[in-house]
Amino acid sequence: MPHVKMGTAGSAQASTLLWSGSAQKSSLAVDGCRSEPHAALDFLSRWQYNARSFFAERKVILMKKRSIRAIFPGSFDPITNGHLDVINRGIKLFDELIIAVGRSPVKNQLFKPQERVEMIAELITDMPGVSVESFDGLTVEYASERRADVILRGLRSLTDVQYEFQLAMTNRAVAGVETVFIMTSEQYGFTSSTLIREVASLGGDLSNLIPENVHMRLRDRFMRKQH
Repeated sequence: MPHVKMGTAGSAQASTLLWSGSAQKSSLAVDGCRSEPHAALDFLSRWQYNARSFFAERKVILMKKRSIRAIFPGSFDPITNGHLDVINRGIKLFDELIIAVGRSPVKNQLFKPQERVEMIAELITDMPGVSVESFDGLTVEYASERRADVILRGLRSLTDVQYEFQLAMTNRAVAGVETVFIMTSEQYGFTSSTLIREVASLGGDLSNLIPENVHMRLRDRFMRKQH
C-alpha cells in the first residue's frame, strides 16, 4: 500500500475538521443536557394537568350519583316503637326515606291522617333524610308519583311473610318497584297499631310500646270518649 504523506496544510485542515466535529458533538451534548430538564418539567406539567382533570371528572361523577329514595307506607294509626325501629334502621340503607301515611277507606281510623302526620313529624325532627307525607290511592301509584326506587316494609313474624311476599310481587309486576324488608327487632315483634288501639281502649299501659307524644294523644283521645 503506498504511503501518503500529508503536508502541513493537510494536517492543519484535518485537525480543524476533527476539532469542529468534536465541538459540534459537545455542543449537541450540552444542548441535549439543557433540553432534558425542560422536557421533564413539561412532562410533569402535563401529568399534573391530566391528573387534575381525571380527579375532577371523578368528582363530578360522584356528585351526579343518583340518590336512592324509599317510601315506608302504612296507616300508622298510631305509629309505634316497632315502626320507629324500622325507620331508624331503614334510613341507614337509603339516602331519602319518606314515611307515607295512607288514607285507608277500609280501616276504622282512630286518628285523622293529618294528626298521624303531625305525630310522626314530631318524632323525626332529628332524623336527616326522613320526611312524612299523607297520600290517597294505591301505594304503587304514590311510589311512581314520588319517583321512589324502593318500598320499605317491616316484617314482624312468619304471619306477615306470605301477605308481604304477595304484595311485593304485585308491586313489582304492576309498577316495577322493588320491596326491601327489614325484620323488626324481637322486642317489637308482637306490636301492631291494632293491638295498641285495643290495649289503649282498655286503659292498659303502653309506655314501652309507643312514643311519649303518641301515648299522650291516645290517653287524651280515650279519656274524651269515656266522658
